[in-house]
This record gives sequence, C-alpha cells and structure tokens, in this order.
Amino acid sequence: MNQKISREIFKGLALFLLLILGLLLSFELRGVLISLFAAFILSAGLRPFIAYLEKRGMARGPAIAVTYLGGVAISIVLGLALINIAFIQVKSFVTNIDSKIATAESFVNNSAPFLKDYIDFNGIKEGIKNGNIDIKSLTSSQFFSRILENISFFGGQGISIVGKIFGGVLSIFSIIMISIYMLSNRKSAYEDIIELTPNKYQKTLFPVFKKIEQSLGAWLVGQLSLMLIIGFSTFVLIMLPRIFDSSYPLVSYALVIAIIAGLLEGVPNLGPIFTTILTVFIALISGASVGVVIYIVIAFLALQQIEGIFFVPMVMKKAVNLNPILSIAGVLAGFELAGPIGALLAVPIIAMVQILIIEFSNNWKQQANEI
Repeated sequence: MNQKISREIFKGLALFLLLILGLLLSFELRGVLISLFAAFILSAGLRPFIAYLEKRGMARGPAIAVTYLGGVAISIVLGLALINIAFIQVKSFVTNIDSKIATAESFVNNSAPFLKDYIDFNGIKEGIKNGNIDIKSLTSSQFFSRILENISFFGGQGISIVGKIFGGVLSIFSIIMISIYMLSNRKSAYEDIIELTPNKYQKTLFPVFKKIEQSLGAWLVGQLSLMLIIGFSTFVLIMLPRIFDSSYPLVSYALVIAIIAGLLEGVPNLGPIFTTILTVFIALISGASVGVVIYIVIAFLALQQIEGIFFVPMVMKKAVNLNPILSIAGVLAGFELAGPIGALLAVPIIAMVQILIIEFSNNWKQQANEI
C-alpha cells in the first residue's frame, strides 16, 4: 500500500515538473511559437478561400499561388499609394511645428499641468532647432534616403535598428512560408498530431480543434474587415466638417489618422481609445476650435457604439466572443510578454483557450451524466 502511494506521489511530482519545464521552454521559445501560431491563423483564414478556388476548377498549388501573389501585389500597390499620401500629410503637420508646439505647450500649462512631468517641450524645441532636415522641401524618397544615411552601421544603435528590421522581415517571411506549407496539405496542421493519440481521444479532439480552426479563421477575416471599416469610417468622420468649414484643420491629416485608427483596431477596446486621444491632441496643436474637439469626441464615441452594436456582431458572427475585461487583460499581458505582436495575438490565443475549456467541460459533463 505504501509503495502504491509513493508511486502515485512520484508520478504526480514528475508530471508537475514536466509541466513547469514545458512552460519555461515555451516562454524561452515564445518567438517561434508565436510565428507558428500566426501562420496557423493565416492558413485558417485562407483555407476556405483556397477550397472555393478548388471548387471552381483550379488546382490547389495554383490556387495558393494566386491567393498569396494577389495579396502581396495588392498590399504593395495600396501600401505605396497610402505611404506617399500619408507622408505628404505628415510633412504638412510638421511644417510650422514651432508654433504648433507652442500651442500644445500653452494648452498643457493652462489645462493639463500634470503632463509637464511627461513632456519635455524644451528638449523637443532644442532637437528641432539643431535638426538639419528641411521638411518643406523634402520628398518621400529623400526622406527614406536620409534615414538610411543617418543610421550608423558601425554603432550599436544602428546595428540594433537594422537587426530589428531584418528580424521583422524574416519573421513575416517565415510566417508566410509556414502558412503556405500548412495550406499545401489538404489536412489541417493539427490532424497529423491528433492521429498519434489513441482512437478514444481522437473522437473528442478532432471536432474541438476543427472548431478552433474555424473560429481563428473567422477572427482573422473579421478583424481585417473591421480594420478596413473603422479606417474608412474614421476618414469620413474627419472629412465631414469640411463641408461646413473650409478652414477646418484636420482635413490635412485625415488619411494618417484613418490609417492609425485602422491599425489600432487590431488592439480591441484599447485601440479606439488611443485613436480618440491622438486625434484630440492633433486637433489641439493644429489650432482647432473647442467645437471641433467636442465633435471629434462625440463622433468617435458614436463610432465605437455603432461598431459594438452593428459592425462587430455582423463581421464577427462566426468568431468567438470574449468578455471585454478578459480581452483587455490579455492584450496587456501579451504586450508585456511579446510586445506589439503579443498584444495582437492575445485575443485569438484567449479565444482558443476558451474554446478548449468550454468543449472539454461540456464533454466531461456529458460523460458524467452518462454514468
């Protein structure tokens, strides 16, 4: 009896140590795991489209090639067009920056003195005074050339910047290649792994992971759709006052703000708040009236409500709904552990865990009721 108890204690301790070791190893390899998970989400989102092309008579290989090459081509064309227009708007914003900084400093001194501890206006003014870039005459191509010229390839900072850029490009390329490999196989990536388990577990695992794949794919498509909808809606809201006021200042920065709003939509709940704060700040230092600031706050709050009532249910109807508190906590934790990428992937990770908990809990209850 004592030997049996000792054996059970040993097995429990061994499993606990293996669990701790697995968690530590996962944390150390979180970059690799994040890339694999991102590739799985990408393949899950594209798999229905690949299947649709196959039904239309296209072979799987060409269908994958057309999908990725088309996506890359569209991204490059739109990216270059948007970057050039956004650069013009940023240059317009930076022009006469001295007076705009003075306006912002006056606002902080009079209305928000607590911000003095966080904003070094003297340092900003000194940096602009000592700068040697003529913003007014600078073109977008010259801007990127100046950036490359001012990177010290022999200094630690320059090497760090180049290393981060190269690492980011390599990660994106790796994610795309892994997702292509996943899509080249008609079976999903998890099916081969599940088939290694005993048959009695396969009946439970297959439908659970199939549901996870469908939910993550729907989340990806829905999230991209929401980013486009919010970006376009933000652009329209910012441009609207121009109809009534020809001197409305924010019209010059509408595209930049819309792009930022669309990108920040990838960070649920927190993104729209940051967009509103940023837009109000730009309005203030651009000399906008109090009425414009009030309009921005009301319009953006209304857009958030419309998004929650109409856009999210319509676009995310096949994805998993999460509690807002859980989403915010997950985003903050993801950012702390893995930076912006971790914050972006926090929601699908939590959604996957939620599905696992719900499905296995329901299965356990069903088995308990059958006994």
